[in-house]
Amino acid sequence: MRKRIVLILAAGKGTRMKSPYPKVLHSLLGKPMISRLIDSLMTINPTKIFVVVGYEAELVKEVIKEYNIEPIYQEPQLGTAHAVMTAKEKLMKEGEADLLIVSGDVPLIPMDEINLFFNNFSNSQNIAALISINLEEPYGYGRVLKDFEGKLKRVVEEKDATPAQKTAKEVNTGVYFLRIPEIFPYLEKIDTKNEQGEYYLPDLFSLIYNDNKRLDCFKGSLATRYLGINSQFELARAEEWLRVSVIGKLLSEGVIIKMPDTVWIEPEAEIKSGAIIHPFTKICGKSRIETETEIMSFSTIIDSTVERGSIIREYTDLEKTLVGRKCKIGPYCRTREGTTTGDDVRLGNFVETKKANI
Repeated sequence: MRKRIVLILAAGKGTRMKSPYPKVLHSLLGKPMISRLIDSLMTINPTKIFVVVGYEAELVKEVIKEYNIEPIYQEPQLGTAHAVMTAKEKLMKEGEADLLIVSGDVPLIPMDEINLFFNNFSNSQNIAALISINLEEPYGYGRVLKDFEGKLKRVVEEKDATPAQKTAKEVNTGVYFLRIPEIFPYLEKIDTKNEQGEYYLPDLFSLIYNDNKRLDCFKGSLATRYLGINSQFELARAEEWLRVSVIGKLLSEGVIIKMPDTVWIEPEAEIKSGAIIHPFTKICGKSRIETETEIMSFSTIIDSTVERGSIIREYTDLEKTLVGRKCKIGPYCRTREGTTTGDDVRLGNFVETKKANI
């Protein structure tokens, strides 16, 4: 069976973010967006994941090391095809494989659909495929052009497209499936004859088409999930989508959330049916909230456990704390790392603890 390799392209600065930080390290509901992407990719059980790094490479490397992922350095950054060629040596060492390429700025891509397309590609005779979507306003995206039989012919970038080509609504998502090692002779033929003067990975498809080799184009059904995050506005929009998704799932499971538009709950948190979450609360990290608990307004809970029947009163902060059963904590209470309470404990106004066993 052929290996399934993932290559994440994360070398860019992300100038439109107007931030000193690498784009892929911006937080998305409590985690860097590249971490959210890697968490999703892990669900399809790849043989290995590589990350191409460039701008502020050491910062990105520090984030991905927890996944035991090997970084590949792209310096200078000369385009997406150049990024893949930078990874050639490591990819070739994997032997025959199917390669999934994604950008580091698409943390919300729908993995069920990705896995389906990956399986379809692996079971085909195609040597390359991409995922396309339809956009009513396709400005800025590469247009997917097809021949008279409806087969993928080429991808043309916005800056290189003619007025007629710009009328196309079908666009390239930047998610690719490639066959290793068959793909590398075509990658080596890509040139920089374009407006950006870069090595464009999408140019690969016209080279393969002109060589009469097999290509495919999978149609994504969840268009907005494939769109990259390129600005602070787009980051805020993606974060809100994820926040609403998390809260919607909890509501469907029986968690009681008052004024859900005001509540921040991160995906890693576990909240049991019957828990009551009041407005303006934050539940972060790997927190666990048991049933019949009540988290009152303006409280923040970080990597903490609240056992059954306990009440966390207003303006209380818990950090790496274990609260036992039927406790009442707060209001205006702060428990810091290492605090553990037994059952039926009361902590009142303005109490602060650290590494305490109460």
